[in-house]
Amino acid sequence: MYKNKKIAVVIPAYNEEVLIKSTVLTLPSFIDKIIVINDASLDKTKAVLDKIKIKKLKVISHKENKGVGSAITTGYKYSLKNNIDYTVVIGADGQMEPKELKPMLDFIIKKDLDYVKGNRFLKPWTLKDMPIARLLGSLFLNLMTKVATGYYFIGDPQSGYTIISLSTLKKLKLDDIYPRYGYPNDMLGKLSKINAKVKDFPISAIYKDEESGLKPLKIIIPYTKLLLKIYKERKGLWLLRKNQIFLF
Repeated sequence: MYKNKKIAVVIPAYNEEVLIKSTVLTLPSFIDKIIVINDASLDKTKAVLDKIKIKKLKVISHKENKGVGSAITTGYKYSLKNNIDYTVVIGADGQMEPKELKPMLDFIIKKDLDYVKGNRFLKPWTLKDMPIARLLGSLFLNLMTKVATGYYFIGDPQSGYTIISLSTLKKLKLDDIYPRYGYPNDMLGKLSKINAKVKDFPISAIYKDEESGLKPLKIIIPYTKLLLKIYKERKGLWLLRKNQIFLF
């Protein structure tokens, strides 16, 4: 436990046989549960996980690949079922610094926030190794997500390093969250609908030899469609609330 709070870490994993072990083993000792979602990996990810003998490790395997958003949702459902106070999400690719988890938890607990997400652009000196195509794609999606969700003070929406409170999880319709790479943007959209208190926290950008599955040029059109949908839903909800205030 951490400050009398139960903490779980959700790790979505797809074909992460090289880095999943180090990702699990470098997590802080105060973590109560490590939930790895093996999203029907085609490599030896499951075999590697089976060899990690840690009581706090829970491996859930999807029979078919459902996408990173769906994998995270599976982890969230486990946290809900087990009344985990705060659920952290990190990638299985070693791109998130475990040492930054403790200050992130301090931040969400002290500020009584609903959702905290990492922002690599708040530590710009760590971005030197970010591929230029990914950097440009992130900047584009950053602007679009601000407009779509109304969280104009939030940046780096593609960051997967997040913490959510149990009370906030209970308010979300998890099955409605976008199942694949548009998940973090859609999550912000869903949080906006419930007026969740969301803040950024500075994190480091860590890049190794792995190749990202996110291809900026290929995702611009589908992401734009998703963000337009989020924007329309948010505006529709705003008009509904405005009319209700007017009527009553």
